[in-house]
Amino acid sequence: MLNHQIALSYGDAPWSSYYNDEYATTTPWYDLFWHRYGKITRRKFDSIQIGMTRQQVTDIIGGPGRVTSESQLLNIHVVRIIYQGRFWSPKSATLVFYNGLLRCKSRY
Repeated sequence: MLNHQIALSYGDAPWSSYYNDEYATTTPWYDLFWHRYGKITRRKFDSIQIGMTRQQVTDIIGGPGRVTSESQLLNIHVVRIIYQGRFWSPKSATLVFYNGLLRCKSRY
């Protein structure tokens, strides 16, 4: 059984826990959710090129993103992934992969 305590604070104050995880104990609470998906920045977005594999994009951004839709039609597998900027930020990017290769990217 895991014994943990979380103390959330407003503003830029970090949250704390009993977990022995330096990231979790030194990061503002609003960044914890998107950390596992990877956060997009303008520089990272600009370095992503059409034709890259999903793994190459994941390595650049630092996370797999959040899959918002996935479909298969005949032999074409399409995955739509969203990456968010910092929490409370309206900035985000959507990437669309066809058969594992980036075919479309858009930034909001």
